[in-house]
Amino acid sequence: MFKKLPGDEAQRLVSTTPDTAVVFRPAIVRTPALVTLVIYAWRLLAGLMRLLWRHPIASAVAALPGVIWTVYGWPYGLGVVALLLAVPTGWALIHRPSFLHLIGWRLLAFWRLVWVYRRHWQPVMTISGLARQVSGREYLPHLVAVSCTSWADLVTVKILTGQAVTDWADRVEHLAHGFGAASCRVTITRSGRLLLTFPAATRWPFRCPPSRSRPWRRWGRWRSAAARTALRGGSRSTAPMSWSRALPGRARAR
Repeated sequence: MFKKLPGDEAQRLVSTTPDTAVVFRPAIVRTPALVTLVIYAWRLLAGLMRLLWRHPIASAVAALPGVIWTVYGWPYGLGVVALLLAVPTGWALIHRPSFLHLIGWRLLAFWRLVWVYRRHWQPVMTISGLARQVSGREYLPHLVAVSCTSWADLVTVKILTGQAVTDWADRVEHLAHGFGAASCRVTITRSGRLLLTFPAATRWPFRCPPSRSRPWRRWGRWRSAAARTALRGGSRSTAPMSWSRALPGRARAR
């Protein structure tokens, strides 16, 4: 009926069962407010240092207008902001592929990391059963990095020690639904690292044009031509096509 908890023995408890064990009141340690403020300040400082270390260029670009505003006045700061907005816009209008490759996909990956994956990571891992609780402490898989391409989000994950790939492969529907994607594909990059691929159907305006090389059609034409030659009794060579020349080069996602 009662649960045994650590701490002092509870007094004046009434039970209707004769074999009730001794109940202990849980121990409560009151943390001073100064210690709490120091911990939160340290976490804030560590987060800022981590942000500067991972994104130095983006941090410098974001801080530059404020510094110029403070030193030279608001007209110069406003001019720097207008310049920072006009240069990328003109670049995107003139040559979109290079802009997306160098800036666009990285900004989108940072936004998706902060707003989608990091914000929903803990509830999705817990509800899907990929998180573990040991002695009251919750252990989550580590979200390593997020990169974006013209067709999908590529999420690199460091799994927990002792987990298997099948634990993630059996929960692809949970992952896809939790992060707002149509489907999810799980692949192994190296020991302890997985790559989750979430197709993004809403990026169709930014997709690259499809390759004109269609080796399967050439293979079908070769088979039909070889069959017609064999029926006519000809001696045309039936050596299969070299797939190393037929298949187009596979682009690596960065």
